[in-house]
Amino acid sequence: MDARRRNHLQNEDPGTCIPGLGDNKPRPREIGGGFFGYVNDAFSNNLPELPSEESARLTNLDRISRTSSPTSSESAKASDSSQLACCMWSPPSPTEEIIEEDFVEVIIEKNTAIPFFDHQDGKIIIQGGTVVNEDGQEEADVLIDGGKIIEVGKDLEIPSDAKVLKAEGKFVIPGGIDSATHLHNPNNGNGTSPQMIDDFETGSKAALLGGTTTIFDVVEPQKGESLVQAYLEWKEDAEEKSLCDVGFAVALDSWNEAIKADMQELVKEHGVNSFKIDMEADGEEEGIVRFDNQQLIEIFECCKSLGAVIQVHAENGVAIKLNERKLKNRDITGPEAHLISRPEEVEEEAVSRAMCLANGVNVPLVICAPTSKTASERILKKRSEGQVVLVQPSIASLVVDGSHIFNQCWSHAAAFVASPPLRDDPETPEALVDNITSNGDGMFAVCSSHKTFTAAVKGEFGLDDFTSIPRGVNGIEERMSLLWEKNCSQ
Repeated sequence: MDARRRNHLQNEDPGTCIPGLGDNKPRPREIGGGFFGYVNDAFSNNLPELPSEESARLTNLDRISRTSSPTSSESAKASDSSQLACCMWSPPSPTEEIIEEDFVEVIIEKNTAIPFFDHQDGKIIIQGGTVVNEDGQEEADVLIDGGKIIEVGKDLEIPSDAKVLKAEGKFVIPGGIDSATHLHNPNNGNGTSPQMIDDFETGSKAALLGGTTTIFDVVEPQKGESLVQAYLEWKEDAEEKSLCDVGFAVALDSWNEAIKADMQELVKEHGVNSFKIDMEADGEEEGIVRFDNQQLIEIFECCKSLGAVIQVHAENGVAIKLNERKLKNRDITGPEAHLISRPEEVEEEAVSRAMCLANGVNVPLVICAPTSKTASERILKKRSEGQVVLVQPSIASLVVDGSHIFNQCWSHAAAFVASPPLRDDPETPEALVDNITSNGDGMFAVCSSHKTFTAAVKGEFGLDDFTSIPRGVNGIEERMSLLWEKNCSQ
């Protein structure tokens, strides 16, 4: 094991891993943890221990059993943590005490959320704010009746039964749409599948607190399960738990006539019009990509005929497998190997190939979570040539770089394991923002790609094997604030 990992000691101050402030520079605990530190126990003393720190008599099971967090899985929620605080501006404290009304009333018995403007006891007028729409912004009043906006304009007459909300100096914006989340796992924590922290209930609460009112969750069918069965399971769970609106994109796990029939049924009978394919995924035989070029073309043609949107996770799975074997042969097993095994050209090649095939079929294409400058430059070039290629970057890739994956703290480094990986070049986030916003049509959607795990779970599955570290970061609550602060207010 790399000698730098030995600095991860049981008695180390858990507040020392602060991204953006230097490698392991001591900082007061009250600053909070690191961006995408993901849970309250992420920087506690109960972190996955490294093999070099263990006595030779301990088995792997003994070692992992000591990583359990004092925080139970029921109470540890990614949205409860404050690790993103160090990335966000904090307003000065008010000079007078301010009593604020709850924005959302949660009825526990019915597990529903009622926004304040949906109450049936009168009308609501939001007065004096700057109303922001897709085509511009202006200072105006907003009149709401029965949960619906019925009038927008300056100096609106205030109905006698209306509740007045003063919004001077504030922006009044539509609810946000998070275009990619992961809040359901049918095998969650069953031993073979890592247990995620957030589900539709806690995830949707976090979304609402962050100004997001609609999420699109990715349906991932299990082996042998039809697309329709998986979709119905996801939908049932969302209807039971979610407090906000939910849409779905269905991932394709293979390609055959049965899958094609399922896609047709989902589009025509269930209103699902978004599908996702993973170009990284390998087949049952090692080194064989599940979707070859012919299959990709056929999937694109199917989506075009159905009027459906196709999303692509673009990484070259064959090259990644080769790199992973090389790293393991050299006994490089830490989180940093995840990034090393996925250089920019691995993403760039897959992005270029997907765009080439989609262009031949003449079908719109969505590139999911691009993280490299070279891939984003390729996308920009094709867009400037007239190809319909939309980008769906994650908020993580736009506000933080992947240098943290080399941190001496294993849990800190593992917290940044995502796919495609966050790049370690500190200039990458700004370059991504420039590339996706430089085209005049403004066609892009920033998602959170929210998928969260505790430090203990990441250690249980991936402590000795970087390829098994559960991938995912948080951001469902912080997405809109960070997007505004990092990319709009500067």
